[in-house]
Amino acid sequence: MYIYALQSPRLDQRSVEVSKQFLEYIRGVQGQQILEIHFFYTYFKPPPGVELRLPPGFGPAPSGLPIVCR
Repeated sequence: MYIYALQSPRLDQRSVEVSKQFLEYIRGVQGQQILEIHFFYTYFKPPPGVELRLPPGFGPAPSGLPIVCR
């Protein structure tokens, strides 16, 4: 699932803000848990044998716990 928020002067800024909030939520721990419950592959449970290339800011923290959203 690929999700992104568009931003343009022609878009209603309230819609832009809501889309940003949703994107942050779905990338967070609770959003990832909801996706997993509904059988989506997630950051925490990726498809077997698929190497994840994550954008900067993602990956394991020094503690070993995953960093999901910044």
